Amino acid sequence: AVALQPMASLAKLGEPVAEAESADPTKFHPTEPMIPEEPPEKQECKRLMISALEAAGIPYRFGGWEYGGLGSWDLWPGGAVECANTCEYNAECYHWDFDCSELLCKHYGNSGFEEDGDAQFGRDFWFLGDSSRVSKQPKPEKGSGKTLRI
Repeated sequence: AVALQPMASLAKLGEPVAEAESADPTKFHPTEPMIPEEPPEKQECKRLMISALEAAGIPYRFGGWEYGGLGSWDLWPGGAVECANTCEYNAECYHWDFDCSELLCKHYGNSGFEEDGDAQFGRDFWFLGDSSRVSKQPKPEKGSGKTLRI
């Protein structure tokens, strides 16, 4: 028998940390995703994290972030939801990724670049997201740049 932890006991994006920490883990809505306390295999972790992130309303994509690291932590059973929330509460954090292969959360500052979710490199098991500090600037229209004439 695998012990399960209801998502209600984990911090959700936008909730104060104190409220999330004091949540009663015995009270939860039956449709909330259940997270096993025992570390899962990466395929099961991926399935659980998709469900948990969607239930929490946290945007994500598959891939990783390179450079600008602020630190990394083993993060189970909190997973990708807790990784996103702890990034949101850290004023220096702009990007986060959670690796289901290692059950590892990483936070990044406002530098570096995004790597795609290429399965060849195992990044199809990495969840990547941004804090609310990341501005979503519109991309310039094609042909709006200056042309160099020689």
